[in-house]
Amino acid sequence: MFRKKGQSTLEYVLILTAIIGAIIVAATTFVKPRVEESLNHVTQEMKDQVEKIQFGGAQAGGAAADGAAAGGV
Repeated sequence: MFRKKGQSTLEYVLILTAIIGAIIVAATTFVKPRVEESLNHVTQEMKDQVEKIQFGGAQAGGAAADGAAAGGV
């Protein structure tokens, strides 16, 4: 009697493990490329903004003058 109950429990655990494994595989297949694409986009935007900054006063007033010329943004 206990043996059959233990066997049923083991079968449920194996099925649940298979389902969780399938979910993990699906997540890495479909979600990972989108996350990587988003991170690459954010990284590129940050690089673009850093390149716009002028350090060391290349013009009179440096970056502060650029901010004032751009409307204070």
